[in-house]
Amino acid sequence: MRPPRTDTLLAIAVFLLLLRFRLTFAQQQCDMTAVVGDTVTIPLGGGPHPKDLKNLVWKHETGTGSLTAFRRSGGRVSRGTERDVTGDGSLVLRDVQMSHSGQYSARVDNTDGVRPVTVTLCVTKPVYGLLGADVELDPDVSETLFDISWQRGRYFVAMWNRDIAEHDYYGRCETGEQCDLNNSTGVLVMKGLKAEDEGRYLAKINRKTPLMGLDLIPLSK
Repeated sequence: MRPPRTDTLLAIAVFLLLLRFRLTFAQQQCDMTAVVGDTVTIPLGGGPHPKDLKNLVWKHETGTGSLTAFRRSGGRVSRGTERDVTGDGSLVLRDVQMSHSGQYSARVDNTDGVRPVTVTLCVTKPVYGLLGADVELDPDVSETLFDISWQRGRYFVAMWNRDIAEHDYYGRCETGEQCDLNNSTGVLVMKGLKAEDEGRYLAKINRKTPLMGLDLIPLSK
């Protein structure tokens, strides 16, 4: 039996790599979505309402590190203010910005029956474009890109990975002539904007969870 050809093995490896990226992306969808400027309350978790919240910590995973959004120890607040949490320990985010995207998790000490959950928050902002003209979807990232995926709803629009080197386009962008993905900035250019292009587009940068979202709104000339 002849061994598989090198090009066949390479094609299989590329397919498996793409499949892994897509499965990872699918597993990290938004639990909550907010628009820039909103006020959002992230629930503490299930179980009976806690009676003792003297020790409560909320963490925010930003994709570039972990930040403490709120800390109360021994009844004293050392990070944030009392206005940042509700009576049941839920975290309140006011005037939400794109930087608030990411995973939030809580730790509660000396409290029985509380099951803190991890919540992925996606923040979006509106982008306006003229029908028939080109429009840019800019994820506004400063880090060096090695992987980016754009998705509308459940469906991919465009993706690029440094190890594969080629751009992949789907759906509206499938021909590759309707869209242009810049692998240095992550900007997706959609050419000849159509009314049916309206919707929410999410960008996943370097396989990290803040999911950057843009609400595309076509305007008549």
